Amino acid sequence: MPPRPRSLRPDVLDRMQAMATVLEPAPRTRREDDGRVALTYLLNPRFTMSSGKTLAQVAHAAVAAAQRLPEWADAGCPAQLLAPSAAVFDAARSRDDLVAEVQDGGLTEVPPGAITVRALASGW
Repeated sequence: MPPRPRSLRPDVLDRMQAMATVLEPAPRTRREDDGRVALTYLLNPRFTMSSGKTLAQVAHAAVAAAQRLPEWADAGCPAQLLAPSAAVFDAARSRDDLVAEVQDGGLTEVPPGAITVRALASGW
């Protein structure tokens, strides 16, 4: 679609914006049918990232998690995003339910090799 004034854009484009104000309800973090807990994304508190960078890093973690947990992907990828303390983020590295860890290339907002997101699959 070509660029056009906001007043002429279809509603779907406004909902796709990272900073959109028209949002769908948040997904459930617990599935009612079987009690499994959603995937949990942990943001590294040592880095300040823009909303776009954060979304991209979480998306990388989601892709990696979906490869390891196809049943999670089939369930609609329920998830929650947390910004824990540095100690909690560090401890997640040795958890048995760690399914993804995003290491950044360092081309934009964080240093090369920085771990930006860890994904935990408790209940999956």
